[in-house]
Amino acid sequence: MKKLMVLSSTILSTAAFSAYVDIAPAEFRSYKINEKISFRVAAYESEGKLLKSGTFSLKVTEAGSRRIMKDLPVDLSQKNDFTFEVSLSRPGFIFVSASPLKLAGGKTLKWESKPYAPYGGAAIEPEKIQPSVPRPADFDKFWANGVEEFKQAEVIVTPMPKARRKGYDVSRVEVKFPGGRGSIDGFMSIPQDRSRKYPAQIGVPGAGAGVTTVTPYYRGNQPAIEIWMNVHKFPTASHPATQKKRFDEYNESLPEKKYCYANVHDRDKYFFRDVWLALNRMVDYAAELKEFDGRNFASIGSSQGGGTAVAVAYLNKKISCLIVNVPAFCDHSGWKARRTCGWPNVHVAMKGKGDEVMPYFDAVNFASAITIPAWVSVGYVDTTCPPSGVYAMYNQLKGRKTMCDLYRLGHVVPTDFSKNIRKFYQAEFGGKK
Repeated sequence: MKKLMVLSSTILSTAAFSAYVDIAPAEFRSYKINEKISFRVAAYESEGKLLKSGTFSLKVTEAGSRRIMKDLPVDLSQKNDFTFEVSLSRPGFIFVSASPLKLAGGKTLKWESKPYAPYGGAAIEPEKIQPSVPRPADFDKFWANGVEEFKQAEVIVTPMPKARRKGYDVSRVEVKFPGGRGSIDGFMSIPQDRSRKYPAQIGVPGAGAGVTTVTPYYRGNQPAIEIWMNVHKFPTASHPATQKKRFDEYNESLPEKKYCYANVHDRDKYFFRDVWLALNRMVDYAAELKEFDGRNFASIGSSQGGGTAVAVAYLNKKISCLIVNVPAFCDHSGWKARRTCGWPNVHVAMKGKGDEVMPYFDAVNFASAITIPAWVSVGYVDTTCPPSGVYAMYNQLKGRKTMCDLYRLGHVVPTDFSKNIRKFYQAEFGGKK
């Protein structure tokens, strides 16, 4: 019995053990080409004590793609809390990642993601990062033809009197694709106080099953007409579990088994073409509402929603400002410049099948024609929407713009995102706090 108790205690102790690694440059700033960058590395037990044993290695790449130095082996019994230097000979990002921790006896342990993920990043003259391929010569014509096709697309608005949202009248909205190809739907909320007119915003959520809640994740600090839609071609459910079931069934019905790759071989049939054109049609519809102030219309989103927001801002001149967090669809052809492509990383996932199509769906190419004010955030250790691609897009924006550099963050919505965008809204819309 005594031996059993000791064994149980040992198992419990091993199971409870956790560790995190802190990887960061000496200074959080942009570095110059060929400037030596000193990275500090320290590995801790979960309670904050430096680890005294275990091994792992550090992989150092440019933008998560091209290795720029040999992997660095680390033996914590020999050194912990140390520095190493690295540089880059062109504009871009250095990305440092730690392999799992190997403990005595051969056990492997994944690093905790808090307080820091097992990554570190640094920017090298990111304002000089350029598109990886030229913009297609018929890019504008391709999208102009789509806008024309959707000009008379049917918009169906169905009041939702049982929707509980204080101060707002909520409706389900659906935009039908021409030719009976399907539709997308979501929610539109209009302030109940009709004594004044309001700004508007439109957005979609990040990748996944979609939303069932009528209130947008991201919004300003004043009443507004808020359009919050899903990208999927099945009806939005009233409960998350049902939405997820429909999402799984929809993906399973596709030859590619994932919506973001559906028909990626054909630019006229690729999944997001009809979705983005339908959102553009929804902007036109909302801009005609008597409650709209006629001037202020924001395109907003994060990740999939962020890249979509860029597309909508390009498609519709009624959009007056752009707000995007860690946007997707940036730098699809980044592999040609030895950079990691942005989500959904079609080149890798589809083994090059969509390489000719994706430039027509690249936020970098949309951005080059956008002249409105923009607020953008980028995660320096984002492995989903790499910072090199986000900056390639940002550098193409032609209007007044602000970049929020998230030096230590990856693919997340930062805690101060809402505060920052409310300040941006305040400046753009001139609303009262």
